Amino acid sequence: MGQMTLAELDPERSALVVMHYTNHAVHPDGFFMRNSPPWPAMVAEAIPQVQTALAAVRRAGLLVVFGQGAWSEGYPDLNTKSGGLGEIPQVRRNLLGSWDAEFYEAVAPQKEEITIRMTGLSAFSGTPLGRILVMNGVMNLFIIGISSRGCPESTARDALDHGYRTIVLPDCCPGEPSMGKYEYEAFVEWANHVATAVVTADEFSGWLVPESPHGRARP
Repeated sequence: MGQMTLAELDPERSALVVMHYTNHAVHPDGFFMRNSPPWPAMVAEAIPQVQTALAAVRRAGLLVVFGQGAWSEGYPDLNTKSGGLGEIPQVRRNLLGSWDAEFYEAVAPQKEEITIRMTGLSAFSGTPLGRILVMNGVMNLFIIGISSRGCPESTARDALDHGYRTIVLPDCCPGEPSMGKYEYEAFVEWANHVATAVVTADEFSGWLVPESPHGRARP
């Protein structure tokens, strides 16, 4: 799995990017939860893992960047040629400033944490993410998001091309709602062959906040 282990990476040169954990996707009243029957079960599995990863990052004081999918009224900034995004105008979701586009409270950024607005599949496309990472000396980028072969894989591909060590957390990246486990499994297979490393949220947390010999996390 992957080409490196967490022990080979420097936490101080690491950051986490969390994409599209917004109301439209994971809130019980959101579009995906109401219209994609397999999706609620996948979200129920993923949310606790995302919370584990976020808790570890915050305790360790690492940089975390949240990607928000949101478009302007009339969707002039949406690539309607994309099969994964083209249906959005028809259902009028994820407009900038709408409830849909707000981060889901259980995994929302804290006041001091960075958010970027994403209009495409990659968190690098048309956003200041690259500049933020450079200014903070980041070389290791950990990736979380929905759906797995959409934003997480697109962002991971861009990160690798930009020269970042790119680590994905598949248990925090549920598959596309209509494809479910098939897409997720394909994403994991891709990541195992291409990404720098593939880890679980618990492995990530244990690396950032290791336990003491007595079984408690070190302060």
